[in-house]
Amino acid sequence: MGNVKATTDRYRRILQVNEIIGMIATRGRRFFLHKGKTAGMVFSGGFLYWINEWDRSRVNLNRGNWGDWSIRHGGTLRTVIQCFRDFVMRGTVIKNDHLFTNWGYDPEEMEEIKSALRERGMLAEKETV
Repeated sequence: MGNVKATTDRYRRILQVNEIIGMIATRGRRFFLHKGKTAGMVFSGGFLYWINEWDRSRVNLNRGNWGDWSIRHGGTLRTVIQCFRDFVMRGTVIKNDHLFTNWGYDPEEMEEIKSALRERGMLAEKETV
């Protein structure tokens, strides 16, 4: 019974992650969008995959080697996807909102993305001084 709940929770979290990816893809520099195709995450055969927006290829996120990831995405976006993977698989909350800065997006758009992450329990609340 525990595995059913874990699987259901993971599917719910995939939906949340894919909503955020959709937000990222429709704002600013439109990361994760190419010729009308948006990247995303799916489960298949017990594995979590990233679906590349460029050619719809699958990258197995359960493995350490992501192949030619760097060809189309740099280190920051790779880290974002790793954080999304950890959220889907374990419910790990992203603790550092600095990851969501300096993308060349309008500051208001980035704040919308961060607010959506917080509303979904994906990003830790801002610390107040």
